[in-house]
Amino acid sequence: MLPSAIIFLQLLLNDKELLGERFANKPWNNIVNWTIIVVLFALSLVPAAQVVTPQLFPAG
Repeated sequence: MLPSAIIFLQLLLNDKELLGERFANKPWNNIVNWTIIVVLFALSLVPAAQVVTPQLFPAG
């Protein structure tokens, strides 16, 4: 659930009409933020896959 909340926060921080030019994200900041979002989203897929298909992840 965290990556989905961060996506909306990232979009809000890019709204220059709402925040003004001074407080909106810079392009380099967007690259860092979207990289973190993609990594968190990929990591959140692992527990979801374990719940849906437990036979793919044996207990050991």
